[in-house]
Amino acid sequence: MGTSETKLAMAEVLPAGGVKILSHCKIPSNGMRKSMVVNMQQVTYSLRSVVKSTEKDYMLQPREVGLVVSGPHIKCYPLEETLAVSTSKVSEEDIIAIEEKVSSVPNTQEYEVLDVIVSKYGLDDLNELYDPPKDMHGKLLRCTALVIQAEKTHIKNIVSVAEEANLSVASIFFSGYSASVAVLTQQQKQDGTLVINLGGGTTTYSFWYKGNMLYTNVIGVGGDHVTDDISYAFSISRTQAESIKQEYASAIVLNTAERIQLKGIIGNKNATISLRALHTVVNARMHELFKIICVDLDEKGFLHNLNGGIILTGGGAYLKNIINLAETVCGRSVQLGRLIPEIAGLEKVEQPAKYASVAGLLYQMSLDFQPKKSFLSRVFGGVFKK
Repeated sequence: MGTSETKLAMAEVLPAGGVKILSHCKIPSNGMRKSMVVNMQQVTYSLRSVVKSTEKDYMLQPREVGLVVSGPHIKCYPLEETLAVSTSKVSEEDIIAIEEKVSSVPNTQEYEVLDVIVSKYGLDDLNELYDPPKDMHGKLLRCTALVIQAEKTHIKNIVSVAEEANLSVASIFFSGYSASVAVLTQQQKQDGTLVINLGGGTTTYSFWYKGNMLYTNVIGVGGDHVTDDISYAFSISRTQAESIKQEYASAIVLNTAERIQLKGIIGNKNATISLRALHTVVNARMHELFKIICVDLDEKGFLHNLNGGIILTGGGAYLKNIINLAETVCGRSVQLGRLIPEIAGLEKVEQPAKYASVAGLLYQMSLDFQPKKSFLSRVFGGVFKK
């Protein structure tokens, strides 16, 4: 349930692994701001509408669901735990014990833990070990994990909406992780790749390196803010601004003297705006957004490891010339997200990167139907169980 669109998709788990998406519906969202519920009745109506659409068009009745959530209320922080090695070298039991220790993060009065993702290990004076140091000799074992948590009030609101639509929430997923899972190959996860999910009310970005997600963050800025900028700059309605953005907007300023005819301006049938001026407004917002992301990564020490480049997902990934702007600002190669081969069923969808979060959610849920992995998989749960 995003700021701009509410999406619902259903999939079957394939015998060989992965999922095939059987249905996908979307409608404009109402009652959401920055990916958070601000009007329960409007959001409930939107969700009920998309459920009815699924039942009518695909003859499928969703009852138990997973939710993918985002918003600036999402917080992440690193957590390190230590453990004395039981013998002269690290055993599998030691790895399991320290991973259980680091994953046992309690909920607080205000925050719910959505996920705990192991990122690296250490052994004595050895740091930056991205694989479990099993059978290595040492005395003190360390494990660092990324904790992702969300404000309980926002989670309760969105769960209440689902329940009002007669849906039982089985799991809750973080959009930054889900979008990444949907588009990243194992090699990209190893090389150092940034996934930027450009939504309507928020932008989520997640950095992967050596196979693990090491950092993620959410900014309360998205495509809706570009629409608002256009509306304010040219004194037009938000509906007109959104229509102009979809048809004419560009993330980079093109050298053109063309003007856009504005329709529906009462008392002035010949109202126009400069296309170059429109591009300037859009460029200012998107340039600032990418700059904030890159500065944040640089300050965290991750920018120099961005060897796999940047992948864009979400509806904002289809803004004209957005890839050119991102490459200019960040100084790295940028590409549009493509769903991994393990996610089938959206091959004929016109803009599949819009579905990255929900497709990744389905893929993550499908893992519950696979044989259970040991703690050596280095991923804890990936979900918050109701």
